[in-house]
This record gives sequence, C-alpha cells and structure tokens, in this order.
Amino acid sequence: GRDEPDSLVKALAVAGPDWAKVFPGARRIELPTYAFQHQRYWLNATIGSRDEGLSAGLRPAGHALLSADVALADSDGVILNGRIGLDSHPWLADHTVQSRIVVPGAAFIEMAMHAAQRVDCDLLDELTIQAPLMLQAHAPVLVQVTVSADDGSGRRAISIHSSRDNDVEDAWTCHATGVLNSASDNGATAEGLPVWPPVGAEELPVAGWYDALAAAGLGYGPAFQGLRGLWRRDGEVFADVNVDVDVEGFGIHPVLLDAVLHAIP
Repeated sequence: GRDEPDSLVKALAVAGPDWAKVFPGARRIELPTYAFQHQRYWLNATIGSRDEGLSAGLRPAGHALLSADVALADSDGVILNGRIGLDSHPWLADHTVQSRIVVPGAAFIEMAMHAAQRVDCDLLDELTIQAPLMLQAHAPVLVQVTVSADDGSGRRAISIHSSRDNDVEDAWTCHATGVLNSASDNGATAEGLPVWPPVGAEELPVAGWYDALAAAGLGYGPAFQGLRGLWRRDGEVFADVNVDVDVEGFGIHPVLLDAVLHAIP
C-alpha cells in the first residue's frame, strides 16, 4: 500500500549506494539552512522607466550606464544618474584587482564623454581617479555624474560619485574629477593606417599575456580578454583588440577601451 518508486528511493538512501550510478549526470547541492529559505526573484526597480523618470522631473539619458539626467534650474549645468551592478552589467565581474571586482577606469571615461556630449563639449581634457569603485554581488551602486556650468572659456568641471543602492544615509563617495572642454581645435590629428599590420613593426607574442597580468593581481575574465595581436615600432605600440559584448548604449564600450590599454607594456 505504499508508492513503489518512493519506497525504492528511501530504501536506497538507507543502504547508502553510489548515487552517481543511481542518478547518472546528477550533481549534489547543499540543502537550505531551514525548510523555507527565502530567495528573492523580483527584478530591482531602477530609474530607467521613462514614465517614472518624467514623473520625477528627469529625462532619459540614453546611455547603458546612466539612466536619467536633469538640468540645473539656476545654471547650464547638468546631473546624470544611473545604477551599476552585476545584475544589470554582468561583464563587470570579469574585471578584478587582487580578487575584488573593480569598475574599470574606462567606465568613468565613457560616462564622462557621454556627459560631455550632453552639454555640447567634445573634449575630456583631464580625468583624475580619486578612489576605486568596487562592486559586490547583489549590491548595486547608484552613480551620479555632475557637470558644472561653463566657466566662460568653454571649460566645465565634472565629478563622478557613487552611493550604495540601499544606503539610507545617502553617503556619496567621489571616484573621479576632471575637466570638459568645448574647444574642438586642440591641434591633435589622427592618422589612418593604410596597411595592417603596420609596415616595419615587430610582432610581439600575446600568448600568456593575461596569465602574467593575473600573476600581478590584475584579473581579466573572458569578457575583458580582448587583446588579439600586438606590434611595436619606434616607440609606438599597435594593438588588435576584439571583444564579445553588446555595445548598444555606449559611445565606446569600457571593455573595448580597457582592452586597448592592456597593450601598454
């Protein structure tokens, strides 16, 4: 009068068999600490909703790291807001320093350049990293990019801050400060390469490149391992990079820009 499959499994449990043979391909998992262990599956609300942003006096920022922006009422400055976390930007988990997840400096550059476009500037004159932005699993952060009013010469101060998503004290940390400029003619010119690889350049081996960086404490997971080729010529370094990430919503994806910097000897 008992269920046969259920009784059979219970008998096997008492006998202590080789479970790998009883359930081929199965894997063992830890039991919850109590019978009704809670795990939340609802998506976290963000300010990315257009209706929600408009009702709060914001407008969509149109960027993958920055959700909304607001113009200051008493000047031509602007504040851009966003939320960064491993749930919304999982590729960040592949960038570690001493085994801790750190938002790459290239992400600060990308946010600063988007803010520059917002206020009709076309140059990032300088950007100084004040403190690293470290992430933890299930602990997203709020980011705020503040651009000051034009000082009369086309220059604007910019700062990037963050605060923990659940920080009730609203404690903000400054991560970067810099200067934007609207002077488009800075004397810099870009020259194309009609032939690739560059003529006369010495090819350098890239095998084991990321292993060496990992040994130095710089961990680059698959998403950030974009360096494919490397050449050197008369003090110049040429790199071939290719990354497999969704670039929608970015000017230059931080993974791509960061991969270029991996070529620096």
